[in-house]
Amino acid sequence: MPTHSHALLSDEQIFAEASECIQNGKLAKVLDLCAPLVRRSGAENADAHFLMAYALLALGYAFEARAVVEEGLNVEPRNPKLLTLLGEALIEAGYFADAERSSIQTLELHPANPGALCNLRKAKAAAADVAVRIAEVSRTFLTEDDQNALVGDFAGHYRSVPIVINSRDRCSHLKQLVTWLLRSDYTNILILDNGTTYQPLLDYYNELCGHVTVWRLGKNLGHRAVWRSGLVAALLSEVYFIVSVRGTQVRIRSGRRPSGRG
Repeated sequence: MPTHSHALLSDEQIFAEASECIQNGKLAKVLDLCAPLVRRSGAENADAHFLMAYALLALGYAFEARAVVEEGLNVEPRNPKLLTLLGEALIEAGYFADAERSSIQTLELHPANPGALCNLRKAKAAAADVAVRIAEVSRTFLTEDDQNALVGDFAGHYRSVPIVINSRDRCSHLKQLVTWLLRSDYTNILILDNGTTYQPLLDYYNELCGHVTVWRLGKNLGHRAVWRSGLVAALLSEVYFIVSVRGTQVRIRSGRRPSGRG
Protein backbone atom coordinates (compact mmCIF):
# COMPACT_ATOMS: atom_id res chain seq x y z
CA MET A 1 0.00 0.00 0.00
CA PRO A 2 1.34 3.47 -0.78
CA THR A 3 2.07 5.77 2.08
CA HIS A 4 -0.06 8.87 2.55
CA SER A 5 2.72 11.11 1.21
CA HIS A 6 3.06 8.99 -1.95
CA ALA A 7 -0.69 9.18 -2.54
CA LEU A 8 -0.43 12.97 -2.76
CA LEU A 9 2.19 12.90 -5.53
CA SER A 10 1.40 12.98 -9.22
CA ASP A 11 2.73 10.23 -11.50
CA GLU A 12 5.34 12.64 -12.88
CA GLN A 13 6.52 13.50 -9.36
CA ILE A 14 6.74 9.82 -8.46
CA PHE A 15 8.78 9.08 -11.60
CA ALA A 16 11.12 11.97 -10.79
CA GLU A 17 11.56 10.87 -7.16
CA ALA A 18 12.07 7.22 -8.15
CA SER A 19 14.69 8.22 -10.73
CA GLU A 20 16.50 10.27 -8.09
CA CYS A 21 16.36 7.32 -5.69
CA ILE A 22 17.98 5.09 -8.31
CA GLN A 23 20.78 7.62 -8.74
CA ASN A 24 21.28 7.69 -4.96
CA GLY A 25 21.07 3.90 -4.52
CA LYS A 26 17.81 3.98 -2.56
CA LEU A 27 16.43 0.98 -4.40
CA ALA A 28 13.96 -0.21 -1.77
CA LYS A 29 12.27 3.19 -1.89
CA VAL A 30 11.96 2.86 -5.68
CA LEU A 31 9.92 -0.30 -5.15
CA ASP A 32 7.73 1.45 -2.62
CA LEU A 33 7.13 4.37 -4.98
CA CYS A 34 6.46 2.37 -8.14
CA ALA A 35 4.44 -0.57 -6.83
CA PRO A 36 1.08 1.30 -6.77
CA LEU A 37 1.61 2.50 -10.34
CA VAL A 38 2.58 -0.94 -11.59
CA ARG A 39 -0.66 -2.35 -10.21
CA ARG A 40 -2.63 0.06 -12.39
CA SER A 41 -3.47 -0.61 -16.02
CA GLY A 42 -2.66 1.87 -18.75
CA ALA A 43 0.13 2.72 -21.13
CA GLU A 44 1.29 5.61 -18.96
CA ASN A 45 2.67 3.14 -16.40
CA ALA A 46 5.33 1.52 -18.61
CA ASP A 47 7.88 3.88 -17.03
CA ALA A 48 6.87 2.63 -13.59
CA HIS A 49 7.44 -0.95 -14.72
CA PHE A 50 10.88 0.01 -15.99
CA LEU A 51 11.92 1.78 -12.79
CA MET A 52 10.63 -1.02 -10.57
CA ALA A 53 12.26 -3.75 -12.67
CA TYR A 54 15.53 -1.79 -12.77
CA ALA A 55 15.54 -1.60 -8.97
CA LEU A 56 14.71 -5.29 -8.60
CA LEU A 57 17.53 -6.26 -10.95
CA ALA A 58 19.98 -4.02 -9.12
CA LEU A 59 18.96 -5.71 -5.86
CA GLY A 60 19.70 -9.12 -7.36
CA TYR A 61 16.13 -10.25 -8.08
CA ALA A 62 16.47 -11.15 -11.74
CA PHE A 63 13.41 -13.41 -11.98
CA GLU A 64 11.19 -10.85 -10.28
CA ALA A 65 12.58 -8.11 -12.52
CA ARG A 66 11.83 -10.20 -15.58
CA ALA A 67 8.21 -10.63 -14.50
CA VAL A 68 7.75 -6.87 -14.03
CA VAL A 69 9.41 -6.13 -17.39
CA GLU A 70 7.07 -8.54 -19.14
CA GLU A 71 4.06 -6.88 -17.53
CA GLY A 72 5.33 -3.56 -18.87
CA LEU A 73 5.84 -5.01 -22.34
CA ASN A 74 2.22 -6.09 -22.34
CA VAL A 75 1.48 -2.37 -22.05
CA GLU A 76 4.13 -1.15 -24.51
CA PRO A 77 5.49 -4.10 -26.55
CA ARG A 78 8.04 -1.98 -28.44
CA ASN A 79 9.38 0.02 -25.48
CA PRO A 80 13.17 0.01 -26.04
CA LYS A 81 14.08 0.50 -22.37
CA LEU A 82 11.94 -2.42 -21.27
CA LEU A 83 13.19 -4.65 -24.10
CA THR A 84 16.79 -3.89 -23.20
CA LEU A 85 16.14 -4.49 -19.51
CA LEU A 86 14.55 -7.84 -20.37
CA GLY A 87 17.82 -8.91 -21.97
CA GLU A 88 19.74 -7.82 -18.89
CA ALA A 89 17.38 -9.74 -16.59
CA LEU A 90 17.70 -12.90 -18.68
CA ILE A 91 21.50 -12.67 -18.57
CA GLU A 92 21.48 -12.14 -14.81
CA ALA A 93 19.16 -15.14 -14.39
CA GLY A 94 21.53 -17.32 -16.42
CA TYR A 95 19.22 -17.77 -19.44
CA PHE A 96 21.85 -16.80 -21.97
CA ALA A 97 20.25 -18.36 -25.05
CA ASP A 98 16.97 -16.61 -24.24
CA ALA A 99 18.85 -13.34 -23.72
CA GLU A 100 20.50 -13.72 -27.11
CA ARG A 101 17.16 -14.29 -28.83
CA SER A 102 15.57 -11.40 -26.94
CA SER A 103 18.40 -9.05 -27.91
CA ILE A 104 18.14 -10.01 -31.58
CA GLN A 105 14.41 -9.35 -31.48
CA THR A 106 15.05 -5.97 -29.85
CA LEU A 107 17.56 -5.05 -32.57
CA GLU A 108 15.02 -5.96 -35.24
CA LEU A 109 12.71 -3.35 -33.73
CA HIS A 110 15.41 -0.86 -32.74
CA PRO A 111 18.51 -1.29 -34.95
CA ALA A 112 21.82 -0.28 -33.37
CA ASN A 113 20.26 -0.02 -29.90
CA PRO A 114 23.41 0.17 -27.73
CA GLY A 115 21.92 -1.70 -24.77
CA ALA A 116 20.66 -4.55 -26.95
CA LEU A 117 24.04 -4.76 -28.73
CA CYS A 118 25.80 -4.96 -25.36
CA ASN A 119 23.38 -7.63 -24.14
CA LEU A 120 23.89 -9.63 -27.31
CA ARG A 121 27.67 -9.63 -26.85
CA LYS A 122 27.37 -10.59 -23.19
CA ALA A 123 24.84 -13.35 -23.87
CA LYS A 124 26.95 -14.88 -26.65
CA ALA A 125 30.12 -14.82 -24.54
CA ALA A 126 28.34 -16.31 -21.51
CA ALA A 127 26.68 -19.02 -23.60
CA ALA A 128 30.04 -19.98 -25.12
CA ASP A 129 31.62 -20.16 -21.67
CA VAL A 130 28.80 -22.36 -20.36
CA ALA A 131 29.10 -24.66 -23.39
CA VAL A 132 32.78 -25.23 -22.59
CA ARG A 133 32.00 -25.97 -18.94
CA ILE A 134 29.14 -28.30 -19.84
CA ALA A 135 31.44 -30.25 -22.13
CA GLU A 136 33.86 -30.59 -19.21
CA VAL A 137 31.30 -31.89 -16.71
CA SER A 138 28.81 -33.79 -18.88
CA ARG A 139 30.82 -37.00 -18.65
CA THR A 140 30.44 -37.16 -14.88
CA PHE A 141 27.42 -35.10 -13.86
CA LEU A 142 23.76 -35.76 -14.70
CA THR A 143 24.01 -37.86 -17.83
CA GLU A 144 21.09 -38.15 -20.23
CA ASP A 145 20.27 -41.55 -18.73
CA ASP A 146 20.13 -39.95 -15.27
CA GLN A 147 17.75 -37.24 -16.48
CA ASN A 148 15.44 -39.75 -18.17
CA ALA A 149 15.36 -41.92 -15.05
CA LEU A 150 14.54 -38.97 -12.78
CA VAL A 151 11.77 -37.72 -15.04
CA GLY A 152 10.29 -41.20 -15.46
CA ASP A 153 10.59 -42.51 -11.90
CA PHE A 154 11.98 -40.00 -9.42
CA ALA A 155 11.22 -42.09 -6.32
CA GLY A 156 13.03 -45.09 -7.74
CA HIS A 157 16.13 -43.08 -8.69
CA TYR A 158 16.25 -40.39 -6.03
CA ARG A 159 19.94 -40.99 -5.35
CA SER A 160 20.60 -39.63 -8.85
CA VAL A 161 19.00 -36.26 -8.02
CA PRO A 162 21.42 -33.43 -8.85
CA ILE A 163 22.87 -31.87 -5.72
CA VAL A 164 24.59 -28.53 -6.24
CA ILE A 165 26.72 -27.09 -3.45
CA ASN A 166 27.57 -23.41 -3.67
CA SER A 167 31.08 -23.00 -2.29
CA ARG A 168 33.73 -20.38 -1.58
CA ASP A 169 36.70 -20.46 0.80
CA ARG A 170 35.06 -22.69 3.44
CA CYS A 171 36.36 -26.22 3.71
CA SER A 172 35.28 -28.02 6.91
CA HIS A 173 31.50 -27.83 6.44
CA LEU A 174 31.85 -28.75 2.78
CA LYS A 175 33.88 -31.85 3.67
CA GLN A 176 31.22 -32.97 6.16
CA LEU A 177 28.42 -32.53 3.65
CA VAL A 178 30.21 -34.23 0.76
CA THR A 179 31.33 -37.13 2.95
CA TRP A 180 27.76 -37.72 4.08
CA LEU A 181 26.39 -37.55 0.54
CA LEU A 182 28.95 -40.01 -0.81
CA ARG A 183 28.35 -42.44 2.05
CA SER A 184 24.62 -42.20 1.29
CA ASP A 185 25.33 -43.21 -2.34
CA TYR A 186 24.24 -39.97 -4.02
CA THR A 187 25.83 -39.95 -7.45
CA ASN A 188 25.27 -36.51 -8.98
CA ILE A 189 27.10 -34.03 -6.76
CA LEU A 190 28.42 -30.78 -8.18
CA ILE A 191 30.38 -28.15 -6.29
CA LEU A 192 29.96 -24.69 -7.76
CA ASP A 193 33.10 -22.81 -6.75
CA ASN A 194 32.88 -19.02 -6.59
CA GLY A 195 36.52 -18.07 -7.06
CA THR A 196 38.03 -19.79 -4.03
CA THR A 197 41.54 -18.68 -3.06
CA TYR A 198 41.83 -20.80 0.12
CA GLN A 199 44.49 -23.38 -0.71
CA PRO A 200 43.26 -26.20 1.59
CA LEU A 201 39.90 -26.04 -0.21
CA LEU A 202 41.58 -26.06 -3.63
CA ASP A 203 43.58 -29.13 -2.52
CA TYR A 204 40.35 -30.79 -1.39
CA TYR A 205 38.82 -30.22 -4.81
CA ASN A 206 41.72 -32.15 -6.33
CA GLU A 207 41.10 -35.02 -3.90
CA LEU A 208 37.48 -35.25 -5.09
CA CYS A 209 38.41 -35.82 -8.71
CA GLY A 210 36.43 -38.78 -10.03
CA HIS A 211 33.89 -38.69 -7.20
CA VAL A 212 32.41 -35.19 -7.28
CA THR A 213 32.22 -32.69 -10.13
CA VAL A 214 33.72 -29.26 -9.45
CA TRP A 215 32.59 -26.37 -11.66
CA ARG A 216 35.05 -23.48 -11.15
CA LEU A 217 33.44 -20.15 -11.99
CA GLY A 218 36.60 -18.12 -11.50
CA LYS A 219 34.57 -15.36 -9.82
CA ASN A 220 32.10 -14.89 -6.99
CA LEU A 221 28.48 -14.91 -8.18
CA GLY A 222 27.05 -15.05 -4.67
CA HIS A 223 24.25 -17.14 -3.21
CA ARG A 224 22.36 -17.24 -6.53
CA ALA A 225 25.34 -18.59 -8.45
CA VAL A 226 23.52 -21.78 -9.42
CA TRP A 227 21.18 -19.62 -11.51
CA ARG A 228 23.46 -16.76 -12.52
CA SER A 229 26.12 -19.13 -13.84
CA GLY A 230 23.71 -20.58 -16.39
CA LEU A 231 23.85 -24.00 -14.76
CA VAL A 232 20.09 -24.28 -14.24
CA ALA A 233 19.23 -23.27 -17.80
CA ALA A 234 21.91 -25.51 -19.30
CA LEU A 235 21.68 -28.69 -17.23
CA LEU A 236 18.81 -28.61 -14.75
CA SER A 237 15.90 -27.17 -16.72
CA GLU A 238 13.89 -30.42 -16.81
CA VAL A 239 14.52 -31.97 -13.39
CA TYR A 240 14.17 -31.28 -9.71
CA PHE A 241 17.47 -30.58 -7.98
CA ILE A 242 18.83 -29.79 -4.53
CA VAL A 243 20.96 -26.74 -3.90
CA SER A 244 23.00 -26.01 -0.78
CA VAL A 245 23.53 -22.27 -0.56
CA ARG A 246 24.95 -21.64 2.90
CA GLY A 247 26.87 -24.25 4.81
CA THR A 248 24.69 -27.35 5.00
CA GLN A 249 21.37 -25.57 4.33
CA VAL A 250 19.58 -27.26 1.42
CA ARG A 251 16.64 -26.31 -0.75
CA ILE A 252 14.76 -28.40 -3.28
CA ARG A 253 14.10 -26.57 -6.52
CA SER A 254 12.42 -27.32 -9.81
CA GLY A 255 14.56 -26.40 -12.78
CA ARG A 256 11.66 -26.26 -15.20
CA ARG A 257 12.05 -23.22 -17.42
CA PRO A 258 9.82 -20.29 -16.49
CA SER A 259 7.34 -19.22 -19.13
CA GLY A 260 7.52 -15.81 -20.75
CA ARG A 261 9.26 -13.83 -23.43
CA GLY A 262 12.72 -14.77 -24.70
